[in-house]
Amino acid sequence: MLRLRFSRTIITIGLFFAAVLTAVVVLLILTESTPVVHEVVPGEFRAGDVLSIVGRNFGASRDQSYVSIAGRRITASGYLSWDDSEIRVRVPDFSASGLLVVHRAGDASEGLLVRHRDDIPQALEHMPRSRPAVEQIESGSLAVGDVLTISGRNFGERRRGRNIVFDGAAGAPVYARHDEIESWTDRGVRVRVPDGAVSGPVTLETPTGNQRLGEITITTPGVTRRYGEVVPIPLELHARISSATGQLPAALWLWWPQPRVSQMQGALRRITTHQPASLPHTDDMTLFEWRNTEGAAAGLRQTVIVPRRSVEFEFTTGQLRTQYSTNTAVYRQYTVSEELYGMSESRVTATARQVFAQNNPLTTARRAFDAAVGAIAFDESGSDDVSEALEASAGSSRAIARYMTGLLRLGLVPARVVQGVRVTEAGSLPAYSWVEFLLPGVGWVPADPAARAGADDYYFARDESLSGFGRLDARRVEFSAGQQTAVRLLPDSETLSHSAWLTQSGFHAEWSPEVADLQVSLSPPTLLETPIAFRAPPVQPDPPADSED
Repeated sequence: MLRLRFSRTIITIGLFFAAVLTAVVVLLILTESTPVVHEVVPGEFRAGDVLSIVGRNFGASRDQSYVSIAGRRITASGYLSWDDSEIRVRVPDFSASGLLVVHRAGDASEGLLVRHRDDIPQALEHMPRSRPAVEQIESGSLAVGDVLTISGRNFGERRRGRNIVFDGAAGAPVYARHDEIESWTDRGVRVRVPDGAVSGPVTLETPTGNQRLGEITITTPGVTRRYGEVVPIPLELHARISSATGQLPAALWLWWPQPRVSQMQGALRRITTHQPASLPHTDDMTLFEWRNTEGAAAGLRQTVIVPRRSVEFEFTTGQLRTQYSTNTAVYRQYTVSEELYGMSESRVTATARQVFAQNNPLTTARRAFDAAVGAIAFDESGSDDVSEALEASAGSSRAIARYMTGLLRLGLVPARVVQGVRVTEAGSLPAYSWVEFLLPGVGWVPADPAARAGADDYYFARDESLSGFGRLDARRVEFSAGQQTAVRLLPDSETLSHSAWLTQSGFHAEWSPEVADLQVSLSPPTLLETPIAFRAPPVQPDPPADSED
């Protein structure tokens, strides 16, 4: 009897260890198939740098595998080599600080933090005692996207804290974006003329003051722009942050998109504000900061006036430029098509081939506009997903804009989705998307395929669309153009983001790690009063019928 019990015990123990061993083997097999990143050299980078990613289980070749930095995938042209233990990639122009992850066969490595050098805080360098002196500024006519060369001395060895400012078509100054600065040295600056700039003075802006550098002339052969009167749109914007623990963290930051400046939209004017101090921000997002705030909640409320106007483009085809500067950061960023809105589907790429007109980006854009209007009818409650909208032949303005943008990018015409709100005659502010495409020497041109696909009929009950190809009404506020990425400020912080495409309802929050959980809520923008220019004309009573004697 004892022998039997002993045998059963031995068998039970044996089965237990066999099961454990099997689990360990399976775990080891799974672990060995998961990419592992040991090191990234260098750990700090700028656009164009080559990164060496060292680790294991990357696979002998790339195939469908890829690398992402800060959530954005590196495209096929960025890979220099790929084997099982090392990957070499060239950093794209639009990269930012964040986690580097290797993706392979549906699996992914743990993220390793890498930092863009422009995001690393540095002590302010000693400002030159002498004011910048301009020896030569390029004369003659320039177009949007052309390089303006300013030569002289005392500009500073680096751009940090300084910028080149142009007069703007919307009545607000136009700042050169980081990807429009070709070079910056103490002896001069090379900068591309930004979209929305007009003829007039060029100014150097520094932390110690501004200095006028000279005057330039900007022309756009083949294009006539007509702008409408400025319409002030009053909005109220709300955000609330609360902690379940009863105390906010010692440091709290909120990236929040604000109405942006463009050729149709001037700088917003704050009427009242209940908010913390705002910090230097990216092109379409403002960074707000709270420090040592007492209590369990904090709020942010702004009453702002957004100056908006309509625009209409007229084109003379024979005079337009047709060749892009394909080596610019803007061109490379806005022609990326991999994994864009599901654009890899065969039916979409086939349509893209039909709309593509070699050496004629304007014709390509017109055909893409017509294709989007013909394929997807506007449905306010329709899907944002392009594939679903194509299947149903109906979708949201966002789906229609994404489809047109995808077709343009596949046709090598730079394009981006603009997101904001429409201002209806009823005073509502529905979320709304449209498109901007880039023409060489002209800049960004608007197109609203959803308006022509039925949105204007739905919102305004008009016989004719208020917007269309190269034409936008003033009844809208734009918050973001293209994909916006918030820069992570601290490597060990807690974060919370809503929507990879940050719009007026999106945000990115970050806080010091002593508080584990925060809640962030953003209310939709509120229209305080419908501008007189947007109000429907009063209904005229029918004339009295002639009475019969």
